[in-house]
Amino acid sequence: MRRSAPKPALLVLSIFLVGAGDDRITSGETSEVEQIEVIHRRRGWSSTASWDAVPWDRVQRSDAASVAEVLRRAPGASIRTNSRGQTLVFLRQGGERSVGTFYEGVPLDVPWDHRFDLGLLPATALGGAEVARGPVALRYGPQAAGGAVFLSARPVERPAELTLAAEGGEAGHQRGQGWAGVQLGTAWTALLAGERTVRSGEPLAEALAFSQPDRRLRTNTDARRSSALFRLHYGHEGTEFTVGALYGRATFGVAPEAHLDPRADRVRFWRYPHSQLVMAFANAQTELGLWRFEASAWAQSFRQTIDSFGSAAYARLEQRQQDQDESLGLRTRAAVLLGMHELSATFFGRGASHGELRTEGLGSRPLASEEERFVQADWSASVDYAFAGDRFGVEAAMGVAGLEPLETAGRASSGGLRGVNLTFGGSYELSNACALKGAAGTRVRLPTPRELFGTALDRFVVNEGLDPERVSSAELGLLCRGSFFSVQLTPFLRMTEGTLDQENIVVDGVTLRRRINLDGSRAFGVEVVGDLRLRPWLRLGGQVMGVDVRSTEGPDRRLTERPAVQGFGELVLGAQEGLEVAAELFAQSDAYGLAPEGLRSVDGGALLHLRAAYRINHPELGGAELYLRVDNLLAERLEPQLGLPLPGRWMRVGVILRL
Repeated sequence: MRRSAPKPALLVLSIFLVGAGDDRITSGETSEVEQIEVIHRRRGWSSTASWDAVPWDRVQRSDAASVAEVLRRAPGASIRTNSRGQTLVFLRQGGERSVGTFYEGVPLDVPWDHRFDLGLLPATALGGAEVARGPVALRYGPQAAGGAVFLSARPVERPAELTLAAEGGEAGHQRGQGWAGVQLGTAWTALLAGERTVRSGEPLAEALAFSQPDRRLRTNTDARRSSALFRLHYGHEGTEFTVGALYGRATFGVAPEAHLDPRADRVRFWRYPHSQLVMAFANAQTELGLWRFEASAWAQSFRQTIDSFGSAAYARLEQRQQDQDESLGLRTRAAVLLGMHELSATFFGRGASHGELRTEGLGSRPLASEEERFVQADWSASVDYAFAGDRFGVEAAMGVAGLEPLETAGRASSGGLRGVNLTFGGSYELSNACALKGAAGTRVRLPTPRELFGTALDRFVVNEGLDPERVSSAELGLLCRGSFFSVQLTPFLRMTEGTLDQENIVVDGVTLRRRINLDGSRAFGVEVVGDLRLRPWLRLGGQVMGVDVRSTEGPDRRLTERPAVQGFGELVLGAQEGLEVAAELFAQSDAYGLAPEGLRSVDGGALLHLRAAYRINHPELGGAELYLRVDNLLAERLEPQLGLPLPGRWMRVGVILRL
């Protein structure tokens, strides 16, 4: 029997008032009030919508093996690993395909599906993580209707730096990390990072109903991941230039959905024997008088192989799908500063191809192969206006976005899709300690080619007549900051027309899924984000979000995987040197999942993580840290998605050397 959510845990989250630290700056050296005074013309980021950074000390304390684990601690964000094995980010319970993810200013996704497995991106490649949950500036391209995540590499701050880390633990967990940075003269810096992670599986919190012959480890959750990052940066007198490359490779299994009976239901028994990402990027920006020019270019190659088996024994291979995705993109922006006013124009363009080679009958003769190819182009253009006064600022933008399916593997296509986007925002400084800021906007979320034409190894029925979603959102935030605290309260509203969802459909006696447009949905919620430093050795922080998501088709039409309450709380005891003890609490309320018989309730719950560390710092030699952490100490079961619970109790020990 499933345990109900421990309700007192949700009350504890209100005590761990919400901490995202500083708005946009991970170093914590710039206050939010100071940031409100200027619209960050130099960085081109919206200051009127909710935009928060995960504090750097929280990133380090997470002991994360991937970016996904870091983003679990970001305001308004929830992380779920789906039945395909992809770990995705959701903002304010919106759709995962409406969130843009950017690394060093360039989009990090596979355009075929506008989703990217964050588990492929190593934490060693991360120096900062910033999350924009409200209306995002149009300059970031066509696929950020529901918010965006901005990731950046760790900067090189000393003439030479070296960080080495090793970690081991239960379930055969082993991880090694290395990061090296060097300053080359006064203008150039270079860094190189690498990581290797291996595990035998994920521990179980409790027994599962189906597809779980092992009582110790979750079925088919072993993994091997390797990654590397190179970055070269130049900065001098208003001109910056960056080139870099990111590489990730993984072999891993996908946990089968534990609520499905393989004797009666279609269950995914998948493995990824090969998954590889290679990305090269370049950024440049310069100032010429009143003008500022920016440009970003990138090339990305993603390859994966999906093996589909007939049972949880993973002995009989039935199907194999080999995917190959290539994309090239360019974003340019020109801005002119006229006193306190700024005008700018941005163009975003990207071309991408997706190829699939499917082979069936691998476990028995005869063999049958089918190859398909899809080509697309997506683009956007916008004009922006910004005003920054002494106490208030205003921003407005208008643009258009489009998707052009150029090749569709012979499937019927309704042609290109387009939409108009609008955003507006303002901020006002109430006092030296408090400010108001608000934003509103309406944007289209274009269906991806996979949603239009993909079948996912015969799991989906194609519905090429899908229309774009239109996401209209608004928010109003109050931010206050003192010498030992920061807090922000943000009510928000999101209205979605033509919400893309799924339904069950029976074809020849087999239950499949089909993507459909609902009339729409609406979400109303409140975020509380805060940080409290009572003593230099005592810190409290976290965030709580309550949101009511409903379909406009009626009270009986519920959306899946949208808990009404979710939150994160952190308690840290200790200083920068010596002993430090930290507790983290992750919680969410009940939700609904899609089962073969229809919607089913999914119990919420709370997970408690504990970490104890001892640090030694030396002003010249560097420092060392030894830590012990236990995730999900109480072995609670929590299912972000029906049939796919998070791991049970997991103990790890590690050491970090900083030279």
